[in-house]
Amino acid sequence: MNPIPSIGSISSIHPIHPSRLIHLIGPIGPVLWRSLCPLVLAPLATGAAAGGTPARPIPPVPKGHPRVYLRAADIPELRRKVQLAEFAEAWDLVRNSKRPVCRAFTFLMTGDRETGRKAVEGSLNWLKADKDNMGKRKGAGRPFNNPMHQAACVYDWCYPLLTAAEKQAFIKEFKQFFADDHGRGYPPNAGKLNPIQSHDSEGCIMSNLLPAGLAVYDEERELYELAARIFLDIYVDVRDFYYQAHAHHQGTGYANERFQHDQTTSWLLRKMGAGDVLSREQQYVPYHQMYAACSDGRLLAMGDCSQHLKYRGIERATAAYYGDPYLLTWSDGLEYVPWEKEKGALWLDLLYLPPNARRAPLTDLPLTKYFPPPMGEMIARTGWNMTRESGDAVVHMRIGEHYFGNHQHRDWGTFQIYYRGMLTGDTGAYHLGNKDTGYGAPHWREYYQQTVAHNGLMIFDPATAQDDFGGQRKPKSSHPKPLGEIQKNYHWGRVTAHGAGPDPVRPTYSYLAGDITGAYFECKAGRVTRSMVAFNTGNAAYPVVFVVFDDVVATQPGFKKAWYLHALKEPQVDGRTTTIINDLKMDKTHDFGGQLVVNTLLPAEARIVKVGGPGKECWNEATQKNYPATAGAQYSWPREELVGAWRIEVMPGRPSKQDHFLNVLTVMDKGAPPPAVTPLRGAGLAGARALDCAVLFNETAAPLTAAAFDIPGEQPAALLVCGLAPGTWQVAGPRAGTAARVTEQARCLFFRAEPGAYRLERSP
Repeated sequence: MNPIPSIGSISSIHPIHPSRLIHLIGPIGPVLWRSLCPLVLAPLATGAAAGGTPARPIPPVPKGHPRVYLRAADIPELRRKVQLAEFAEAWDLVRNSKRPVCRAFTFLMTGDRETGRKAVEGSLNWLKADKDNMGKRKGAGRPFNNPMHQAACVYDWCYPLLTAAEKQAFIKEFKQFFADDHGRGYPPNAGKLNPIQSHDSEGCIMSNLLPAGLAVYDEERELYELAARIFLDIYVDVRDFYYQAHAHHQGTGYANERFQHDQTTSWLLRKMGAGDVLSREQQYVPYHQMYAACSDGRLLAMGDCSQHLKYRGIERATAAYYGDPYLLTWSDGLEYVPWEKEKGALWLDLLYLPPNARRAPLTDLPLTKYFPPPMGEMIARTGWNMTRESGDAVVHMRIGEHYFGNHQHRDWGTFQIYYRGMLTGDTGAYHLGNKDTGYGAPHWREYYQQTVAHNGLMIFDPATAQDDFGGQRKPKSSHPKPLGEIQKNYHWGRVTAHGAGPDPVRPTYSYLAGDITGAYFECKAGRVTRSMVAFNTGNAAYPVVFVVFDDVVATQPGFKKAWYLHALKEPQVDGRTTTIINDLKMDKTHDFGGQLVVNTLLPAEARIVKVGGPGKECWNEATQKNYPATAGAQYSWPREELVGAWRIEVMPGRPSKQDHFLNVLTVMDKGAPPPAVTPLRGAGLAGARALDCAVLFNETAAPLTAAAFDIPGEQPAALLVCGLAPGTWQVAGPRAGTAARVTEQARCLFFRAEPGAYRLERSP
């Protein structure tokens, strides 16, 4: 990844950022700025950056109006489209909406000048207001349908109706609105903007200043030139970097909040003739939410998340942009939440969704998807049945790579399992603005965002306990930037192997392994690795067998280590077996009814302790405090289903620098008898068999070049051997020897193993 080019310079000897110039030229700043602006913007527009590094050229602005999200040539087809039965609901909602953007769109479709004038007057009044029905003005630039974004569309779409005075009034208010929004000031200071997360990564440049500048370009070029230069220089590279993950780093709660601005910016640039400025890997970012969907109507919680998010707005804009038939099918099955309809978000459907767009069944998609670095995650499903009666399971496995901050949690090396309700996963509650569960509240700060609230690995060092609470380290900055800083200093984990097969569409196994040592303070962690395998058994009674192997090396033998597993209701512990049941009410007509049985095989002298219940629902061991969460009235789900209330802690029986943890988690219906679990051993190998699924993990720090083990029993097993060196391997066993290839990517070998003794050797 090339370094992000700087914004530009006035002089090659003494570079001065344009946004600083206003502070240097004193009280006459605004007047002098206007006179100097062409001199400042000329090198920016032509791509001259400080140090002589070529910058991306600013796309030229097309002549005429409209040019914000559509062109004049699009209007005849749009007028035909809104008359189609397929778009009747969207068109009815838009033309009857009082939102300025909807009225402006209606003017384009009907030519009704009265409606157009209402759009102009209403939009200008909204821009001028100190407050609106979305809250305080200083935060009003954040939502997609904020006053400035809508006004940019209104200015452009209703351009023939504007008076000269109104044009100048809009321009003045655009600058003022941008300046007031989160106190950023105008002109924008690129050195202070954070294009990676937080509110600068939302409307700000992409959905506010850029379309506004495009709309008013004939009257004043400054807004567009500044916005385009900043976007190209500091917004594009970070997006191209994280798009590689096919996921948004801010989690399932904030993915749409942030990504909708990215996607509509792609539409804006394409429609003005700039083509694809952002990487086309953007297409797959919504896939993370699609794969994380559960049959009870929610998404798996990742990052700060209210856990009741299921809406389709941005998926449809992405589906239309890339012609993606799976995203379109997925979004068809969702519903707009009421506030989206009230705010007229359906105008995006009318703008971009083609008539009779092709859909494709989700069942054609692979059941397992790997989300590469910088995320390093995997989601394995057993099916795509989204009905309340569904018996499909969803397993989320996370190693984690880069830390992006803000709404991201300290959850490197964690997992979640859903089957007929949430069986185990992230705990805690989040509701923006709530004094108990909001951003920055004690519950959020000392429980919810921390490793303690996740199915992770804990190492308690008294010297760091008040910073990491026994889990993963406190970052130097919760809002790191620029991209180079994240790549250099916030690369906390590394996926070492991943694979799914043997059928890539209906895999029997889904495997993810990685090194998460970097997520912990050096003073307490020498090595921390986690390997996870989800077996899709094909057995409706026991759909998933999930096996987790961990190698934890502390710097001191006296540091307490613990393997955390969370539950919604009190787990039952019987020796080395733990049973977790979710029999809460889903709604008035449906119950949850999943059961998870955990067999702890390592450590050999393991202690299993239950923590939770009244007064300890969100217990932080390091602070010896409970951080209770209250579910707001807006939640229709049981409180336990949102927050969680219990966990088990698996701990070694005696102090040691190094410990291995091996746990087998089997999914089934409530009340079903659990299958037998048989430990497997070999030289440098530890594993287990449950049903006809078997796995062996490498216990050593280096890849294996040979392995020997026995498969007991009378029936064959679907066997996965993990942690092997890549290359050609010879497999000798009960049947004639065979040759197999181990890839650099997967580092594992899968075959159908008859009972008996096996020897595996890597060819020289």
